[in-house]
Amino acid sequence: MPGRRPPQGRDSARGRRWDGGQSPGRQGARRRGPPRLAIPLPRSTAALIEGVNPGEQHPGLQLDKYPRQLLNPEENPKNAEGWQLSAIGRVCAAKGPEALFPDLAGRRKRLLESVGGLFAQGVTTGPLTLHLSRATALENVGICLHPIYGFPFLPGTGLKGMTQAWAETVWLQSQRDRAQGWSRIGRVFGVADTPLWKERQRRGARHAPPAAGDIVFHDAWPARWPKLEPDILNNHHRRYYDGTGNQNAPGDWEEPLPVTFLRVASGSNFSFALTPRRPEIPDTLLELAASWLTGALGHLGAGAKTNAGYGTIRVPFWTHVTRKKAARRATESVADATNSAADTAHAAGADAPRSKAPHARRQGPETPDQPETPRTFRLPRGSSRALLKAANHPTHETTLTLVAPAFLAGPRQGQKDCELRPATLRGLLRWWWRTLHAGFLEIRELRRLEGVLWGDTSQSGAIRLTLEAREGNPKPEPFDARKILRTIGYRQQGRGIPGLSYHAYGMGERNRQRFFLPPDAWWNICLQARCCRLPKTFGDRRKIESQQVLEQATTALWLLCARGGVGGKSRKGFGSLEEGEPRRINRPSAMENSRRFRETLALPNRYTENLVHSPSLRSSPDFPTIAVNWTNPWRLLHEIGAATQTIVKEQDKPDRYIFGIPRKLRDTAIPDFSRYASPFHWHVGRRGGNTAYEVTLTPFPTPHLPRKNTGFHGNYQLLDHAGGEMLGELRERSP
Repeated sequence: MPGRRPPQGRDSARGRRWDGGQSPGRQGARRRGPPRLAIPLPRSTAALIEGVNPGEQHPGLQLDKYPRQLLNPEENPKNAEGWQLSAIGRVCAAKGPEALFPDLAGRRKRLLESVGGLFAQGVTTGPLTLHLSRATALENVGICLHPIYGFPFLPGTGLKGMTQAWAETVWLQSQRDRAQGWSRIGRVFGVADTPLWKERQRRGARHAPPAAGDIVFHDAWPARWPKLEPDILNNHHRRYYDGTGNQNAPGDWEEPLPVTFLRVASGSNFSFALTPRRPEIPDTLLELAASWLTGALGHLGAGAKTNAGYGTIRVPFWTHVTRKKAARRATESVADATNSAADTAHAAGADAPRSKAPHARRQGPETPDQPETPRTFRLPRGSSRALLKAANHPTHETTLTLVAPAFLAGPRQGQKDCELRPATLRGLLRWWWRTLHAGFLEIRELRRLEGVLWGDTSQSGAIRLTLEAREGNPKPEPFDARKILRTIGYRQQGRGIPGLSYHAYGMGERNRQRFFLPPDAWWNICLQARCCRLPKTFGDRRKIESQQVLEQATTALWLLCARGGVGGKSRKGFGSLEEGEPRRINRPSAMENSRRFRETLALPNRYTENLVHSPSLRSSPDFPTIAVNWTNPWRLLHEIGAATQTIVKEQDKPDRYIFGIPRKLRDTAIPDFSRYASPFHWHVGRRGGNTAYEVTLTPFPTPHLPRKNTGFHGNYQLLDHAGGEMLGELRERSP
């Protein structure tokens, strides 16, 4: 496990130390510099492993057996934080027997085609991860790797399970004859003598006696050796999610808890195969199973974190290979291989028998074989959407366009991982959803309701999000504040800090290059909802209809696109988004939707200031959106920073902390706030799709702002006054 000290001492078999030779007297001493890493094996074995090129090492062994362990994590805890990311990087660099993969995959394909069945190629439209809870030497870094060769693959058991879930929860709901539908499901997947089967029999489902299924779901292998990448999940409110009482509100003063794990890169191809268990199985049953698997891959997702957009795979069509055609292909492949070996042996002067295959004994003029047109099976367009609608799983699809440049980053914070990840977007939607109900519900009620809709460690949420970047999006660029300021024509006056540098503080550090995604990048987003129920702790387990769930998700999406942003410095206007099609929704209607939602579920619906422990839209001053005449987004962001800086300097020093504390302070007046995110949220939008912009400011007062003895009303008055002053200053600066 990360951070655990490996056992000290000598290896009993060889009598040699593997702990780096550290003397017992210095084990507890703290030292500076990088952490000391070692493979927990005898020195001779570790030396053999170290001598192998990292690119030729086995990924599975690097993950399970040979990760470098921290010898003494107590020496420098800060260096220990990056240990797991370093270990993941070694797994990603290991390629194993990549050169053998084409021949291996080809032989497996010929073997499966000799049986006959349906075959397809699917491409991942987003990241893919699976088996995160599998026991490994690293924490939360499990992934399904082939035990012999080490490449990621999708087990057939998982594919069969998710396909059955799609058939029972989506497809079956559209069938008029439920008994016949259950019969088809039983034929495809089989029937087991389980309590679930007995319960369905009691409810009238006409299942056949327990038997194996007629369709075999094979493992999905990658078409090429896939690329593994590190990914990250940041929990910004760990104590809020871990809590059980009415404490630990999701505040803006908490340090995020990063968790790194492995994923398969987006755009990876996987090969799927469905074969009949017996030759007499009809093709219609194969095609039915293929349609179920296609819908499950595209709308349920494979692997882990599927509600956060992971594991979506698009399968365009299936190719039907008959048993007769497959047998002839296998015979020709064997004959070609045998003849090739014979030709090689003959060239070397040896005698070797040639193949006795029919096509090898032909004499006289050969007549070319007639080309066979492969038979394909393709789902009707929109059929899966129709099934979701019939099964009461409504969806909302739209596009998101980046209006202002965004500081996006992954675990390495480099150019390659400067992308909008679905987990990031889902976390932001949760944040804005909480603003709709904070002030009406207690902390424990808010946490339980959030878990039902968005999921937690004990349950899967009722909302699923998928995000797909469009082709042709602009590439990330390095951030250079001085270069950008010269581009917009800024001239230094006095000794002040430029507005762009003031609001982008921390993004231009010399020892770490940050990247930004330019405006006009856009993505396809799909929100999918299903029915759920309130937990038992609310007393009455009322049903929450899927349309109500979807309305909560779309309202949170509107708030994000109208008031917030994505990425670093998103509260300063960076990373502002806009929806593809404007909807008829505004702040009053969003609050009305949340009120009606609580009223339907018989939840507390009275606003109370004593319950405002986290940002609440109800308690936020409502400033009008102002129009500005700048056409360059960098110039606009610079002017927003300059206007904010002007108003901050007019405040007393203790009141300046309310505008945000980006780094730890030495001022003992606020010992409980080593950091604090700004309560002011700037948003940049376009005016009617034109090049001109408009600006929205949303402050969130709470009693926890870093000011002494002011309370909620004092903080509200300061934010209301300062917000109006900043908007006025920005309006005066606009040409």
